[in-house]
Amino acid sequence: MPNHSCTIVDTLKISKPFDVKISKTNRYILVSDFNSHSILRYGQIFDLTTRLFLKQVGPYCNDPQYLCVEVESQYLEESCCYKSDALIFSHTLYTIDSTQRLSKFNLHQLVEQDEDDVRKTTTPIWEIELGNGFINGIVSVDSRIYVPFNASIQILNSKTGDKLDTIYLSTLWNACQFSNERIIYLC
Repeated sequence: MPNHSCTIVDTLKISKPFDVKISKTNRYILVSDFNSHSILRYGQIFDLTTRLFLKQVGPYCNDPQYLCVEVESQYLEESCCYKSDALIFSHTLYTIDSTQRLSKFNLHQLVEQDEDDVRKTTTPIWEIELGNGFINGIVSVDSRIYVPFNASIQILNSKTGDKLDTIYLSTLWNACQFSNERIIYLC
């Protein structure tokens, strides 16, 4: 049986992983750590093959919760000369009402940026605020982003983040997933 452990820098131990996603295009393992005892709750990125720690993503990725990898996103900058996935993640703005926000980044640029040069900080492709409530997952299908939010599913345009539609539900659901038959599964 293969060893699936990760080598992690001592100061960046993952104690409460909240969500894990794989980027096969970029060959990364992405982890959001919801350690309530840590001041630095950033995303962690590991190499898919070696499982070695590569980078802590922040501060623009502060307190990431749900993650979504949009495979070989067609909505990355026109000047991209490489294939890359996009990373969409939810996070909370800690204001009086704890506003929920979604941010979308070019995953390659996010990982490759020079942390020592703040002038080269990667800016999001888009960011939106959903308001105060609970995000319960993120799914990307056919140029749309589906986000269970409170007792609804918000449908967003993947290119712009603009709201396209809302499916209202009778109760709060914990997750959203799609099958090959394009059926929404809620659990």
